[in-house]
Amino acid sequence: MGDLLTFGVQETLKQAVTLVAKKIIASSEFKVVLEELKDDLLHAEWILHAIKTKHDHSLNDKITHWVNDLQLFVYEAEDMLDLFAYDDVERKIRSNKVEETTSLLENYVVGREMEVESIVQDVIEASQQQLNSILPVYGTGGSGKTTLAQLVFNDERIGKQFHHTVWVCVSQPFVINEILQSILKKVSKSNDNRSKDDKDTLIRNLKEVMGGKRYFLVLDNVWNENKMLWEKLKECLMSIVEELGSSVLVTTRSRKIAEMMKETLDTYHLNKLTDDQCWSVFSYFAKANAVPITSNLELVREEVVKKIGGLPLLARVLGEAAQFSGDYEKWVEILKSIPTTPLKYEESSYVKYILKLSVDRLPKASIKQCFAYCSNFPKGYWFDKKQVIKMWMAHGFTRPDEGNNETMEDTGKRYFNILLSYCLFQDADDDKWHIGRKFRMHDLIHDIACDVSSDKRLQLDHSSSSKWKENVCELPNSISKLKHLRYLDISRCYSIKKLPESIVGLYNLQTLRLFCLTNDLLPTNLRRMVSLRHLEILLMGIDLPPKFEMPPYLSELVQLQTLFAFAVGFETGRKISELGGLRNLKGLLKLHRLEHVESKEEAKAAKLVEKEKVEELHFVWSGQFPNQIFVENLVKITLIECGNCEKLPMLGQLTKYLEILVIFRLRKVESIGNEFYGNQRRSSSTVFPKLKEFYVDEMDSLVEWEEAVSNYNVKAFPRLECLHIISCKKLLKIPDVFGYCDEDDGEKHLKFVEFRFCDQLKELTNGIQSCHSIQHFVLDKGSNLWSFVTTTTRGGPLAHLLFQRPIIFFERRHGSFMNKRIR
Repeated sequence: MGDLLTFGVQETLKQAVTLVAKKIIASSEFKVVLEELKDDLLHAEWILHAIKTKHDHSLNDKITHWVNDLQLFVYEAEDMLDLFAYDDVERKIRSNKVEETTSLLENYVVGREMEVESIVQDVIEASQQQLNSILPVYGTGGSGKTTLAQLVFNDERIGKQFHHTVWVCVSQPFVINEILQSILKKVSKSNDNRSKDDKDTLIRNLKEVMGGKRYFLVLDNVWNENKMLWEKLKECLMSIVEELGSSVLVTTRSRKIAEMMKETLDTYHLNKLTDDQCWSVFSYFAKANAVPITSNLELVREEVVKKIGGLPLLARVLGEAAQFSGDYEKWVEILKSIPTTPLKYEESSYVKYILKLSVDRLPKASIKQCFAYCSNFPKGYWFDKKQVIKMWMAHGFTRPDEGNNETMEDTGKRYFNILLSYCLFQDADDDKWHIGRKFRMHDLIHDIACDVSSDKRLQLDHSSSSKWKENVCELPNSISKLKHLRYLDISRCYSIKKLPESIVGLYNLQTLRLFCLTNDLLPTNLRRMVSLRHLEILLMGIDLPPKFEMPPYLSELVQLQTLFAFAVGFETGRKISELGGLRNLKGLLKLHRLEHVESKEEAKAAKLVEKEKVEELHFVWSGQFPNQIFVENLVKITLIECGNCEKLPMLGQLTKYLEILVIFRLRKVESIGNEFYGNQRRSSSTVFPKLKEFYVDEMDSLVEWEEAVSNYNVKAFPRLECLHIISCKKLLKIPDVFGYCDEDDGEKHLKFVEFRFCDQLKELTNGIQSCHSIQHFVLDKGSNLWSFVTTTTRGGPLAHLLFQRPIIFFERRHGSFMNKRIR
């Protein structure tokens, strides 16, 4: 403890000396306090040195007590010094003496050429079309928004297009008269102080100077979220000039502000620099542009750019701190220390204070609490949005305001989006598989979160926690004593076979996440957990364990919003009707053992149609499909790998809303019979009336596909646009139901037809042959349909398509289209 405290005292002393040397403290009273603080720190350092050199064990208790008091003193001193320095930076920014971002730095810009060109072109094009435009640019602090705006502002094409170019640093507070006064001073080139003029006078004076002339105005560093204030300023700006074609470019850290202010032109998100661009900026300020990249340096380079994290501001600061002096080996050693060495106070304070403004501008203290909570996770941690919101809920950070109809989840989502819009989270735009949106914090933002939380001891080591999770075999009965527990995640404790019955005593528990590998995992009296809002049952595959049963009477959990899986049972309390009382369900809902549903009335009792917030609904049967399907409002149905299925269900009866139908890998289905089209006693003569996309893929045993036969003149698929039949190697023919006119509008809608790896198909149906609306027709190279198309259909629509647009007939790359689509 002594060594760490000595270091803390020394660093705090350095800060105090720096502030005194830079004359940051203006008040003579504060100067006296600062001098006294410096003397106290010097005295404390001398005492600590004496303690280290003298080993008097009889004083251990007194020394420990004194050291603890000194630790608190150092913390308070650090906070006070931070406030002094921070207030100085903020004061300068408010007075426009200091720019907030890299505009302060030596002008070296990399990787923004395309952005500048795009913005300049958009602005000039709008102006030439006599459109007044507003283009907001947003991004995290230190990403170079102001620098980008300066490059646009100084572009000679802007100077030629506009009569006036004006730059105003807005910051806080957002005072319309002050902004107008700043514009007037710039365009009139006058130093007259007219700050007391009212708005009408300012507008009149601006009209005298700018009337009939186009202007390009940059409003830099905007923090105002009040739309009414912005609308008033916009009205003033638009009333100044008579000629159309003026433009306003806004820089802000908030996506919300950017969306609020945009007009004519879209918002522009300034992305992070690439690794190569970061290295270019770093090496420039390190005076190492000429240093060759060796294999040894390449490894170090990767760690350095990772530390930079795409921020040009940080690249510059680190580069200046590691300047190349001519000794290559020594410089490489310096670089090796960068990833693990904290920035010096002078360096880190500048960068962190720039970034910390985003935190200070957060609209509510509860949002700051949410932000600070994220310091409990290690740097580089990938945040799951839904889970971190539930953790905030557990700490009471997302309680809705009185009179607000939001749920805690809604409030948490709004808070998260605010943090994201302030660029305090970074969206994982490299989530190629779209498994779920993940977010992370830049390392410097994480440092600020630690400073705000002021307790770094709470940070979790997730790398080690994952190991002990896997070794947990059971939860103790005493878990019921954790009466304040609101969030419990045991989803990685794979060895847990059964939860203790005592867990139902956790009456405050809101979220329970667990992995289901056994039949009797859940406690019987789960319904007693009256505060439960999220029951997340994670599965190894697509189905529950074979004899798994839901605890009875889950309908009593009226606050439940998340129920990943529900197994339908026969007994009272376990039927599908239990879902009827769960009105707040949302997100994903998987219904298993649907073969246990005995009647349409029982299915309706689940009230699925009333659960408007359920975004994804999965139906799982353990055996054959039932004779009837009791859900009539589905828009999309996907049947995947139903290994025991030998016959398709009566999908044709789902006539109201079904638009997409996917049948994939039902390997035992040999025939698609008339039952597929629905009940023969149905009154309607049209089946699948709204279906737009139909996919049949990897049906290995499918041989026959019967025509739609009925007592009525059946019409099928009248609005179908895309037909994909792939890898049905035994299929001999398809029914002649595709490509005909829709009787409602008299139009043919079929546009895309695909037959691939259907080796036995040798002829096309009359409907497809004569369909003039087909725009894309896809065959594989070895298809038997090639000769049919090029001979039999000569002179027909397909031949015409082949003659006019030969590129439409093409060979797809080998591989299943449906495989890619389903994943």
